Parts: sequence; structure tokens; C-alpha cells
Amino acid sequence: MAVLSKIRQRSILVIVVVGISLLAFVIGDAIQGGVLGDSMRYAGSINGEDISSEEFRLRVSNQEQQGQGSSTTMISNSLWNQEIRRVLYAEQIEKAGIRSGKKQIEGIFEQNPQVNAMFLDELGRFSQEKYNQYIEMVKAQNPTQWKMWLESYEQQLMDFANEQTYNTLVKAGINASNVEGKALYKRENDKVSFDYVMLPYTYVNDDEVSVSDAEIIDYMSKRKSQYKADDSRDIEFFLIESKASEKDIEEISQNVAALLEAKTVFNEEKGENESVDGFATTSDVKEFVTSNSDIPFNEKYVFAKEVPAITDFTVGSTTQVYRDGDYVKVSRILDSKTIADSVKASHIIIPYAGAFQSAATTSKEDAKKQIDSIYNLVKANEAKFKEVADQINSDGTKGRGGDIGWVQYSQISYEGFDQDFAEFMFFNPKGSSQVVETKFGYHIIKVDDTGSKQPAYQIATIARKIEPSNTTNDEVYTHSQKVELEAQTKSFEDLAKENNLEIIKANGVTAQDENLQGLGSQRNIIVWAFGSDAQKGSVRRFDITQGHVIAKIKNINDNGLQSVERIRASVEPIIKNQKKAAILKEKAKGATLEEIATANSETVRSATGITLANPNLPGVGLEPKVTGRAFSSEVGKVSEAIEGKMGIFFVKTQSVVAAPELPNYVSFTNRVKQQTQGMAQSRVFAALRNKAEINDNRINIGL
Repeated sequence: MAVLSKIRQRSILVIVVVGISLLAFVIGDAIQGGVLGDSMRYAGSINGEDISSEEFRLRVSNQEQQGQGSSTTMISNSLWNQEIRRVLYAEQIEKAGIRSGKKQIEGIFEQNPQVNAMFLDELGRFSQEKYNQYIEMVKAQNPTQWKMWLESYEQQLMDFANEQTYNTLVKAGINASNVEGKALYKRENDKVSFDYVMLPYTYVNDDEVSVSDAEIIDYMSKRKSQYKADDSRDIEFFLIESKASEKDIEEISQNVAALLEAKTVFNEEKGENESVDGFATTSDVKEFVTSNSDIPFNEKYVFAKEVPAITDFTVGSTTQVYRDGDYVKVSRILDSKTIADSVKASHIIIPYAGAFQSAATTSKEDAKKQIDSIYNLVKANEAKFKEVADQINSDGTKGRGGDIGWVQYSQISYEGFDQDFAEFMFFNPKGSSQVVETKFGYHIIKVDDTGSKQPAYQIATIARKIEPSNTTNDEVYTHSQKVELEAQTKSFEDLAKENNLEIIKANGVTAQDENLQGLGSQRNIIVWAFGSDAQKGSVRRFDITQGHVIAKIKNINDNGLQSVERIRASVEPIIKNQKKAAILKEKAKGATLEEIATANSETVRSATGITLANPNLPGVGLEPKVTGRAFSSEVGKVSEAIEGKMGIFFVKTQSVVAAPELPNYVSFTNRVKQQTQGMAQSRVFAALRNKAEINDNRINIGL
């Protein structure tokens, strides 16, 4: 009763506590559903248009399933760029009131016949009739495909047509005036001659001037459009590889050697021990290799030069255990033949329904009858071979009389080249011909010529991959943990010295990069570096195929500029030259070119007939600022110091010869117009993208 009494006394307090808890739960859920929910709901936004993460993921997945060989990141980046292009152009197209219809789509096929080969006639031209037939067939027979055509492919074509129309309008609005044409003419034909003294930047040693990170950032900040970049990270890391030790390799070698000899095994069915042949004596070599080797049995004969590790090619012999790249091997010589190292051959082919990569409707039986009939014809009259091949063949030998050309034996593989076809070519003498069935159909193969004959060998090889043992992997893993722990308090430089490790740097890594230097695809490391918890100095260990990576975020570049580390190599020399120029100006004393030259152990040089279009100073290189100053300077007067590309310059203009006036400048005006129009499309999109507000949230949804 006392307990119940106390509860009643404090009921108000309980209600308040529960209420606060519920309120906190609701607010937290609202925040998560609003702020975090948005970040998961959208892959990003482009000028305020949200891109659904679900739809974007589905598009990425669909392209992955098409198996085009691209990585998820590459597909994601490609589709994201498509979205940017679609949204930015859609805005402009809507403002311009551009609309495309069926005629524009048909026009795309007509102007670009390579877009879809199914609509081409026999001469490779767009066929309106074939296009209409296809549309009607799809509408009648396959509603799902018709919907896909309307919603996807046709819409893409309309977007493309709209974009073409928009770019055409932009180009039509670009013109050039007579003034611009005349300016181009004068740039190319006005000439200046001048004397000058150059004090090269090399007069000041590099160690006399230094460039800080702050100076590089300041330089880029004043040129933001030139050095604009997405947020990035500078990452440094150690790669601690899991590699087989010498002890591991010795153990693998012993295991391979043991396979040579017979061994006693217990037969459970018979309830007794029995002797089992080893690799050196087994009669079923292929099965033995299949059961014991990391590399499958290969029936192809090889020349001695292709297996330099083997010295004894006596049939029936076995080699000692030997090392070959990343494998420990032992081989047995099964057979030898004399084979041509190369063959020139021709063929006639009759494919049949069901043959590999065949669209033929001919049955296998009818195809065999046809090829036998043709074989009798060309056997009786060899001159008919080329004529029949050109009539019948549908592969790349059509129009060449069935000529396959020269084939090198060492360059073929039974996996990529039909084995039956290859063996007939190389195992038969010049002039041989025969009907051969392959996975592609029935062939008449004719050996037209052969190269030199050489002995070749069929070799069975047991290969074991050299890999670290579990003990070695455990030792490497423990070592990587130790390095990770120490990296929390020690510098990478100290750790590199103490552990004999190499610091690898990956600068300017962006959120949608996929590869890291020396590691290949490592999205998990990049996702970590851009995570909400990642800070400058953060360290983490990652387990990868090669071993373990200890990564550290060296810098977070979120100022909209390129990474200092990445850009240093190109910007640092510019800033150094600016500092060197200041030092050289202090040393450049004198009122005349001769005085300046003498004081600096230089000579006065001359440049004659230089134009603004080609400001090349003999023996120096392109110096546009120097040439421009020479054109604008008063004749006979020594200029102030000019900071050029190779050094500082002092010029004294001798003469400026203006090009004669022309009756008109139409040809030059047209050149200006063509050049400007030629760059319009890329410049328009670049301008739209630079102005756009783009929020890329893909990394938060795992893309």
C-alpha cells in the first residue's frame, strides 16, 4: 500500500517524464525522416529538381545487368552526367518552346544511319518503310516492348532531337562582325621588330624561393573558375601485403613434388589400403591434372620456346618441380608433333539452326548435305572455291574468296579459336582440304600455305598458386593492427621508417572516384573518407585482396578548389617564377638594354617580324606578353620589366609594320564565325553546368 501511495503522489512527475520521452522520440523520428530521410530518398538535385534515389538505383542496376563490363561507379557517374545534361537542357528547351515529334525522330535515323541498323536497306541507307513496319509490328505483337519504346527509347530520341534543335538555334545566333574579322587579320599580319634582354628565371636557384600551401590556395582563389573543383580528400596510406614467405613456397613445392610419386590410400569400399599412381605414372593424366592443379589441363601443343622453364622434352619424362611466375609447377611430356608455326587458310561455311552465334534456319542435316555437295564441287574444280565462298559465306571472309589469312599457331587458344578448326589447319599439309564440323557450323577448310615446321609438344602441367599460408596471413594481420594502432598517435613518416613501409599518396580524391593509386577499385575507402565522421587525421584499416591498407585523411578540401597536393606541380613553378622575377628586377640595373645586359652578363637579342598570332621568339619560345608589350611600346624607348614565361624581359621596339588594308575582311570574318560556332555546343553546356546548383548525394546512398 505504501508503494501505491508513493506512485499516486508522484504521478504528475511520471506523466511529465513519459511525455518528454515521447516528444523526444517524435522529434527524433521527424528529424531522421526529414533531414536524413531526404538524403536517403534522393540521389541528389539539379537546379531544384530532385533525383529519386530509388529510380536512379534501378537505372544503375539495369545497366549492370546488361553486362557491358563497366563498374557500378562508372555506370553511376555516366547516368548522373546524363541527368545533369537532361535537366539543364530541358530548362532551356522549355524556355525556347522547342518541341520534337515523329518527323524529328525519323530525321535522326535518316541523318545517322548507324543509330539502328535494323532500319537500313540493302545499300545501308535509312528505310522509312522498314522503320514503319517495325513500329507496327512492335505495337501489335509486344505491348511491353512498345511501352518501353515510347517511355524510354523514343523519349531519348526526342530529347536528343530537342537538344540538336537548341544547339542549332544557338549557333544560328552566333555571328562575327567585320571588326572581328579585321582584328584577326591584323593579329596574323601586323609585325613588330624589337631588341630585348632576357634574364632567365634559372638565374635564381629554386632553393632561394619557397611556396607555402597558403600561397597556392591564394593563387587558386583569385582564379576560381580555372581551379574550381568538387570537394575532395587527400589520402595517404600504407599497403601491407599478404605475400607468401619462403617457408610457404617451400611447403607448396614439397606438396607438388609429392604428387609425382605413387601413394597408398585407404579404399573404404574394399576396406583395405591400395596403391594409387602418381603424376609420373598415371594413365588418366587429364583427370589427375583436373583434380590437383590450379590451372586446367590444356590439350594444345606448344613450341619449346613457349615454356623456357622446361629443358628436357623427352616424351614420357617428367620435370623437376620449378617456379613459373606466381606458380609452382611440375610437367609431364605427353606427345610431340611437327607443326607449322603459321598457316594461311580459306574456308566455306554453312551454319545451321542452333549453331553458335547463328541466325540460320537451315537444319543440321540439310546443312551437312549442302556442304558435302559443295565439297565435291570444289574438290573437282579448285578454281570454284573462291567463287562459291563469296556467294555463300556471311562472315568477314565474304568478298575475299573465303581467305582467313595467315594465323600464327602460338597466338591461338582453344578457348577462343575452335579446336577442330585449328587442328585441321595446323596438323595437315599444304593443299589439304576437308569438311569439318565446328560449333559455328559445317566448314570446308583448305590449307593454302604453311610456315616453317617445328617440333611441338603436348604437356600436362600441375600448377599450384603461390599464396601465403594461414600462419603468414595471421602474422600480417596482427602487424597491420599494430600499425593501425600506432598511426593514431605517430606520424606516417615515423611509421614508414620503423616498419620499412612506403607511404602512398592519393591526392584530390573526389566522392565519385573509384580507384586509388596502386590499389585499383576501392570504393569502401573513398566512402569512408567522405563519411560524416571522417575528419582530417582520421585513420582506419581496410582488408583488401592484396592484404591490408592503413589509410589516413591528410587533408579535406571543401573550399571549392582543387587539392593543393594535386595542383602543386603545376602552380608552384608559376609562383616561384613570380618570386624569382622580383629578385631579378632588383638586379636589373641600367637605363639602356646594353647596360642591363652588361650588368647581368647577358647579350642584347633581336626579334624581327613577330606577330601576335605567333609570338615565338627564336631560341626562347612563345612569349605573348613580351610581344604584346613590344607592339604597344613607344619606338626607341626601353620598357619596364616584363614577366614572361622563361624570364623577365626588357624590350625596345624598333618598328611596327601595319598590314595593308584590304577591300573587305569577309574570309577572316567567316573564320571567326566558324571557330566560334564550332565551340558553341561544348561552351553552352559548360556555361549551363557552371551556373547550375548541383547537389550530389550519391555517396550517401552507396553509389
